[in-house]
Amino acid sequence: MKIIAWNCNMKFRQKIENIIDLSPQLAIISECENIEKLKKSKHFNLIKNAIWVGENSNKGLGVFSFSDIKLTIASWYNDNFKYIIPIYVQSIKESYLLFAIWACNPRQSNYKYIEQVYQAMLFYSQYLTHKNIVIIGDFNSNTIWDKEHQKYGSHSMLVNFLQRKNIKSCYHSYFNETQGKESIPTLYMYRHIDKPYHVDYCFLSGNLFKKTKSFKVGKTNIYLQHSDHMPMSLELD
Repeated sequence: MKIIAWNCNMKFRQKIENIIDLSPQLAIISECENIEKLKKSKHFNLIKNAIWVGENSNKGLGVFSFSDIKLTIASWYNDNFKYIIPIYVQSIKESYLLFAIWACNPRQSNYKYIEQVYQAMLFYSQYLTHKNIVIIGDFNSNTIWDKEHQKYGSHSMLVNFLQRKNIKSCYHSYFNETQGKESIPTLYMYRHIDKPYHVDYCFLSGNLFKKTKSFKVGKTNIYLQHSDHMPMSLELD
């Protein structure tokens, strides 16, 4: 299964072709307009199953199947963590519990950015025993900003919590790098090439690492004209 995660910086209907070119079976798209607006894309018919959550019709979180993969929001989804969506993913071969992530700053929440993700994972802790866990998307976080989020949950607090559940970052395992010292940026702030950060992540349960065929981050010469974020591409056996 090939999974793509990308913060598209809105107007996904005009950018969907860039994701189709990667031949995904599943795509997690942050800052994505709602389904009605997306229907205006000439490529909308390629989407076989869709989930979208948002308060702004121009800017929400979308999860799209481009194959026979079925998507179902978990009955225990807590709307207080609106943009951390637990989704059961059913393919022909395997089932997964996917958490689609867009760590932003919603009006109704007391938690900002990474704090939302950490608090959501605490809330969903009992479900993190599923054998195939994928937690993926725009976390808007890095250990370099830990001090700003000590009260409700920093990036390092999240990484350590998930590690105790045997859920680890695919990027850091795949490239053998340390949190906070990533060599490949996923964000160029305001599309400035001289402001690189690593803020997008994919966490996998332990058994999925042996099934990981590839993990890639998109190139600036292709994607920077469309978004300040680069897409992540994960391929599993």
